[in-house]
Amino acid sequence: MGIAASFSRAAETFSKVPVWGGEISAAEMCVSDPNVIYATSWYAGLFVTKDAAATWTAISNEGANAVAVHPSLPNVVISAAFGTIDGSHIMRSEDYGQTWAEVGRSAIYDAKVNAVRIVPSTKNEGTFYLLGHDLNTFDGVLYKSADAGVTWTKTSFTSGNKLIADVCVDRDENLFVTAANATPSTNGPPPWDNEMSGWLFKSTDGATWTTLKSFDSAPRYLSVSSATLAVVTMTYGDDSGIYISSNAGHSFTCINSAGNGYGRQAISPDGTKIYSFAPDGLRVISSSSPETGQWNSPTLVSSGSYMSGGYVLINRLDPSIMYAVGNNSVGGGNDDGILKSTDTALSWRPANSGLAGLIAYTGAKDPDGNMYVVGAMSVYKGSSDGTTWNKVFSPDLGQPYDPSNKQHKFESGSVMAAPATDNVFVGTAGDLWRSTDGGQSWTLVFSSTVYSGYANNVDFSALVFNSNNPATGYFALRQSNYGTTAVSWTRLFKTTDGGATWTQVSLSGETIQSLAIDPADPTVIYAGTGDAPIYSASFIYGGLWKIIDNGSTVSWSKLSLDNKIPYRVVISSNGVMMAACIEPNNTSTDNSHGPAYYSTDGGLTWASISAESDLIGIVDLKFSNGAWYVTDSMTIYASGSPQRPFFQVASKDDLGTIRCLIVGSMYSGANKGLFKLSWSPSTPLTSVIEQPKAYCYPNPFNAATGSTILKYFVPQGRSVDSLKISVYTMSGELVDELPEDNNLDDGNAYYYFWNGKNDSGRLCARGVYIIVFKSNLETVRTKVVLTK
Repeated sequence: MGIAASFSRAAETFSKVPVWGGEISAAEMCVSDPNVIYATSWYAGLFVTKDAAATWTAISNEGANAVAVHPSLPNVVISAAFGTIDGSHIMRSEDYGQTWAEVGRSAIYDAKVNAVRIVPSTKNEGTFYLLGHDLNTFDGVLYKSADAGVTWTKTSFTSGNKLIADVCVDRDENLFVTAANATPSTNGPPPWDNEMSGWLFKSTDGATWTTLKSFDSAPRYLSVSSATLAVVTMTYGDDSGIYISSNAGHSFTCINSAGNGYGRQAISPDGTKIYSFAPDGLRVISSSSPETGQWNSPTLVSSGSYMSGGYVLINRLDPSIMYAVGNNSVGGGNDDGILKSTDTALSWRPANSGLAGLIAYTGAKDPDGNMYVVGAMSVYKGSSDGTTWNKVFSPDLGQPYDPSNKQHKFESGSVMAAPATDNVFVGTAGDLWRSTDGGQSWTLVFSSTVYSGYANNVDFSALVFNSNNPATGYFALRQSNYGTTAVSWTRLFKTTDGGATWTQVSLSGETIQSLAIDPADPTVIYAGTGDAPIYSASFIYGGLWKIIDNGSTVSWSKLSLDNKIPYRVVISSNGVMMAACIEPNNTSTDNSHGPAYYSTDGGLTWASISAESDLIGIVDLKFSNGAWYVTDSMTIYASGSPQRPFFQVASKDDLGTIRCLIVGSMYSGANKGLFKLSWSPSTPLTSVIEQPKAYCYPNPFNAATGSTILKYFVPQGRSVDSLKISVYTMSGELVDELPEDNNLDDGNAYYYFWNGKNDSGRLCARGVYIIVFKSNLETVRTKVVLTK
């Protein structure tokens, strides 16, 4: 591991920013008390509202694959934690999720059953059914609980080793299960897109099962209300559509309009209306007499791409009240998580205060301190130091649906900049918008449609502005290369009027993947170049180029980082640079991300950065307020200088998968929401000291589970010019040492760590070690006990 990985300055803390919504994977409403709704996020955990979605409260940090509510006891909720190769943990609460107990462990988790859906019976209150996938036999199985989820018994149902999909129970206790003609495996179920046929099974007693109907398209979702049953099949195959029955499945009417959407349907309490989200908005299928099998064609209730893959919950006591639940895990929804309508779906508003957290993909901070971030489909503005947030722009939401139009989703290939208070930019899919009034209105200032043949696969790789003259800026485009062949495609654009107009810069060469303007000499722009196709390892390693723009001519030449693709480049106010690179020997599990390097001589020579633990592959890196930050999606690290080791600020356990870093103090967009990072390489002393001091904590420490923090105090009025930290055995043998640190301010505490390893990266033997802090002031020593 080497010397540098053994030490670093320590981090402080992070806090969640109150911009709510994000990905909601499932939600269920109590039948008898529709003010109570439980919602789960794959990333952010489980939440409950008791006031009809006015406010939400987190009740578990663990996300759930399925959730069910007791029909008459809203305090009783059952959830299935996301299943692994070991099966699902079934959790139960009797106090609205304040406390939980695992149930059915021997029957379900120990039997390696992965739960898919849990549904309650409305006829026999206290009865629940759980549909799951047996990972031992690859069979679909069904469990029953007759005591409100306390104990579970396996029924006789079997899917015949086929992929189970959904379960529902009607008002007469008829059970229905769908399965696709595909065999699951220990690696998980096959993709639903590939399933071309399947079956609908029925039981009147849970013991005897019949094949009610076969399909030439895979049946996916089930919904039931009153006497109406709806079966949704996938878009592939001859039987694609929505199948509706009003006689317990004895006969069906097929609505095969592709425009109605093929997600989960919601049926009104009287069984006369079936709602679903389609690409152009919410549609309804209605019937004045469902028992006749006569159903009208789908009609549009409210337009706008609200929730791709979402569904509706209907208040059964007041059907005019509805909730739209959006699955936004892949950037397909409208970011709000849950919307509410009180006029039978004619209009919607966010109902997400306290719910989960917006997944931010990029952002910027203007000179007045206003923050702008982008979710999957919308731009949000934060004011009052990030305590108040509003959605200010959505390119596609609310627009008339046209399948030939671009889809503007921000989860990849998006950029944002706010070079001036009233000059904000956001770009995606090759289109760039500008706002000059704080986000109230937006104008399209550039569109990639000028490039015939590239309009549907062009995104942004960088957008930068001159900090000294924000009227000047540059952006670069790249092709979204989902092929197997790397391409050379240089597209660099410049503005000199604050972004109102953009002109292409005449350069030829490799695709530009990153840009950084030298703050000391804004005529110099650094560009990382190359191309990395998604489905090939045949990359173009373009290296780092130096662009000279003197206002009249523009030229560029290769500078360094040969045989690499610098896909992120950052330069500080004093000229120190960092670059994240793809390189031929990249061993990351994601070949689009790689290691990071730093340069102190204008990009001529580079050295690797080091961190507290190994970096899997850099996703983003930033410089802000004298601190450097890097993240590999699993962990955020920070350092006062890239020459020093980086220390952990936050991890995936804290934030979820980390998507980006945003300059403005420092923010991180992650799967659990938007977070503000509060890190400093030093903290002011709270008391006066005359001599330098040092101590370690925890002490003793176990190197197998963590490091010991080394805290060094610089007395007031006596700054440290240089500091050397070394570790010795009790016999005086040198074990490890940190490269010299310089210019430590007086009256501050500085943080480092030792991970219990020697300078060869090997774990040291248990025992007592002496830490020596040698500076131009007095030498300080302290002891630490390594327990292993």
